Amino acid sequence: MNNLFNYVAAIKNDETHKIKKWECKSEELNEEDGVVTEIKEYDFFFHNGVVIKQSIEREIGEMDSDLVCQECFISYELISEPTSLDIRPKRKNFINICQESFWLKINKTHSLL
Repeated sequence: MNNLFNYVAAIKNDETHKIKKWECKSEELNEEDGVVTEIKEYDFFFHNGVVIKQSIEREIGEMDSDLVCQECFISYELISEPTSLDIRPKRKNFINICQESFWLKINKTHSLL
């Protein structure tokens, strides 16, 4: 598992046999000019010693029905890894859930080849 994709897929698919534990590091709501933004950060600890931070930032409110995939900011960052691993990339950012889902689908397809 030297690709960040494998860890993100485990987080998204709740593969608890790979995830040792997870912690919610912070949850906050910010309001500016009537717009409420929710920010969450989680740390995921894997059985092989890898630690991945997930950050999610999104606006709270009515969803725009004209948007197929509402904007939100999602990032995954490698916090810690054993010296025997060289996980790449070290960080991945997305601007919405659809982009994240597409990246997971493409990487899953490539991993099966």
